[in-house]
Amino acid sequence: MSENSFEQYKHLVQEQARSLLDVVQSVARGDLDVKVEALEGIPSLSELALGISAMLDGLRETLAEQERAQETQHRTTVLSALYQVGREITATLDLDATLQAIAEDTTRLVRADQSIILLVDAEEKRLSKAVGYGYPAEPMAGFTYQEVEDGISGWALREGTSTISENILTDPRNTGIALEMARKEGESKSIAVAPLLIEGQAIGTLTAVRSTDQTVFSEDDLILVTMFADRAAIAIENARLFEQTRARARREQALREIAIRMRGFTDPDAIARAAARELGAALGRPAFVRLGSADELVSGQGGD
Repeated sequence: MSENSFEQYKHLVQEQARSLLDVVQSVARGDLDVKVEALEGIPSLSELALGISAMLDGLRETLAEQERAQETQHRTTVLSALYQVGREITATLDLDATLQAIAEDTTRLVRADQSIILLVDAEEKRLSKAVGYGYPAEPMAGFTYQEVEDGISGWALREGTSTISENILTDPRNTGIALEMARKEGESKSIAVAPLLIEGQAIGTLTAVRSTDQTVFSEDDLILVTMFADRAAIAIENARLFEQTRARARREQALREIAIRMRGFTDPDAIARAAARELGAALGRPAFVRLGSADELVSGQGGD
């Protein structure tokens, strides 16, 4: 081999060796998308390049399998949590405990820092309940209806749809008191909000909160938050129906007891007065009966 040919061969070896070294360094930095160029002219380096390429393919496949396994595990965890919440909804009538469990599960499964369920009475413009996870007790007690109305939760209530805010300090939907409170906290946060809907009517929201130092919520995260919001709405509706059933049973029991006590009365006036007294006691408010003929009742001359 001539000296010129040797220098060319040496240069080719150095160039290909540097190329492979660059690949190895990129992999060491975590870049698994680096491309291994096919090398020609130096058989040993060509084989090494093929070996590195095969190694990278295997590593990518291993990582992909791990990601699939993690995703499968996460989905299993989500389904398990949804099943557990479903059991809690049907097994207990303790609304606060059920909502607390939903807030906790939401925080854990979407990897949030905090979650909060806010229930509102839109007609009376009143915040009726605030149940959260990851919040100190004092801030929880300090929530107001106006803060909800001014914030992104208020937007979700009005629109009846779920949404993601990448940064509540810069989101134009966050206004008034809600924006003031966010600025006081001094930390930018991203949130995923879903309305609690009963027969199409929004009665509250479920919100998951993350610091913007973390990854912004994804659409998959929002789907999960929405699913948990639906469970919360079911729990609230179940509690409302149970309370209605219990109140109706109390009224029916009270009427039966009144009927039993009045069996001994024979005087119509006494029966009427006793009925008014007993009904007033059962209803928890004054009741009266006006006695007299039809003409007297029309003229307002009947007696009590």
